[in-house]
Amino acid sequence: MSITTKYFEKNSYVVLKDSLTSEQCDAYTQHMFSLHEKGKLVNDEQCPLSDAIYSDPLFVDLLHKFAKPIGDSVGRTLIPTYTYSRIYRTGEILKPHKDRPACEISATLTLGYDAARVWPIFFDDEKEVAVDLEVGELAVYKGCEILHWRKPFKGKWHVQVFLHYVDANGPYKDYAKIEKHRHGTHTETVKEQVKETVKESKNEALIVDNNQDINTKIYYNSIIIPNNDKHFPGYYCINRRHKPELMFTPQECKKIIDLTNDAYPVSASVGGDKDNTKIARSIRSADIYDIEYERKTTKSI
Repeated sequence: MSITTKYFEKNSYVVLKDSLTSEQCDAYTQHMFSLHEKGKLVNDEQCPLSDAIYSDPLFVDLLHKFAKPIGDSVGRTLIPTYTYSRIYRTGEILKPHKDRPACEISATLTLGYDAARVWPIFFDDEKEVAVDLEVGELAVYKGCEILHWRKPFKGKWHVQVFLHYVDANGPYKDYAKIEKHRHGTHTETVKEQVKETVKESKNEALIVDNNQDINTKIYYNSIIIPNNDKHFPGYYCINRRHKPELMFTPQECKKIIDLTNDAYPVSASVGGDKDNTKIARSIRSADIYDIEYERKTTKSI
């Protein structure tokens, strides 16, 4: 069993990097906006502010071509069911939910966004793990088992595609036939449609090789409680009496608050290490904002 498969079995999700090139992601993003201009996208009850489409031929083609590499990464033989693609809009929320049987093994892939920060997806209601998916990165997760959600989106738009599968050896394998008839996701059904779409757009980046490799390096991005005692034993009070020169000025405090305006909070957890952390609001109820350590942030404070 590979390290990726072990991680997936233990955590019910895993992130795979470099699933598509930035050029391919940009082409798919343009395709979604083209569909929107042609009036082919719809709104749904789950995300009413956004625009979406079931099983567009180009994404169904991607669904089939990614079945084996994604399946190999998580140690499953996957049968494609359907795809769902969205252009998320400002203020959209994806409420905590689990998916239906046809989404037994799912992948969510970031294609593009216009926002100051990447929009994290959350997994696991006990740990509330926040995962940032940059363009070309996808998270594979057990859709029927693990809760997943997103907090209000703060950017202008965010394009995402969901690739849904069932385990060929699992309890929901028969749902593949149902979804194929419902959404027309047979490989043969989409071949000519894909050729016509690529020909119409004249964008070769929309053609994905059958032997598309997905980097199986695990992308760790979860809530971790560092052991500060090794570096900073105890706490030291900083106030007007003790070390006043280290205090933030009112202006600096405002800048710190402003830096969080485009950031997404994660819930503070409790526990001794990353494997045992959990969200226990009766003990600790707080939101944490990450401020990246870079020139523009250190210089502004």
